[in-house]
Amino acid sequence: MSDRRIIVVIGATSLQGSGVVSALIEDSKAQWTIRGVTRDTSSPWSKKFVSKYEAAKDRVSLIPGDVYNAESMRAALSGAYGVFLNTNQTIHGKTLVLPEELRHEVEQGKIVIDAARHCGVKHFVISSLPDMVKATGGRFTDIYHMDQKYEIEQYARSQLDYVTPVIPGTHSTNFDYNLQIIAHTDV
Repeated sequence: MSDRRIIVVIGATSLQGSGVVSALIEDSKAQWTIRGVTRDTSSPWSKKFVSKYEAAKDRVSLIPGDVYNAESMRAALSGAYGVFLNTNQTIHGKTLVLPEELRHEVEQGKIVIDAARHCGVKHFVISSLPDMVKATGGRFTDIYHMDQKYEIEQYARSQLDYVTPVIPGTHSTNFDYNLQIIAHTDV
């Protein structure tokens, strides 16, 4: 039996999740066992993940999990010391336009947080964004993606003892279209 603590990475095959897994596996103390969670363990991204960590399979595993299903999340978080969560605003194959359509992100966040509380998770790390209403003095009240990330963070803080928010910058890999750089003299 290993003395390593289990860290669950929700969305382990995503850009942020895979970066977290890489950082944990490179820890020279080898103090973590990483349990990656993904929607579809047969996807090309999942196969790439399994192949990448083949040499470290005693420390890394990948399991299926549904962030919209409480039982699935309780099973995924069972025995975990820590969790990394980055909720997803998009739903594959759907175009979301209306504010109420975007609320699913809060739903998935609350399901995972409730599962973490149920399972006794000691440390919860969440990818969050700032409170834009406060940051802009109330000028911008409908930046749904940011508002909801902040709402999920606040819910985590109200339900769990140790919560660490991480506020990453935007990466060009977040965009699936070409970004044209225009000099200010061209505008």
